Amino acid sequence: NRERGQATVSRLLNATPVGLRCARCGQVSEVVSLVDREYTDPDLSLKLLSGRFQISSRHLGRLFRSQTGKKFRTYLRDIRIEAATELLLYSSDDIKAIAAMLGYSDPSHFGNDFRCSNGCTPLDFRMKNQPLFEERSASLIA
Repeated sequence: NRERGQATVSRLLNATPVGLRCARCGQVSEVVSLVDREYTDPDLSLKLLSGRFQISSRHLGRLFRSQTGKKFRTYLRDIRIEAATELLLYSSDDIKAIAAMLGYSDPSHFGNDFRCSNGCTPLDFRMKNQPLFEERSASLIA
């Protein structure tokens, strides 16, 4: 009986075109592209995207993780923090302004995310790396 059930499942999977089995995989790549472009939007969330792509947020979250290897929130945080490191190194904007530019409505949330990813606060990161920025700037001017 068990073998017959496995055979039925196998037959159904083989009869289903691969494109239909992974119909939502294309949506995940669209979601990733959208997040890569719109990560500065403070309202960007899995719930918002699930409504936009007409799929439950729970299911989209599972698909997202299976395709990217990261939870949606982690992926979004990583993109924002990567952009933050660049801004902290190459701009003179204050940390609150950088947080707002990257879609954080709460600067302390930005600070926590940054510390979690880099092991130091945004201010400490800037202070440690500012001499590198100043050296690069001086060499470009000279």
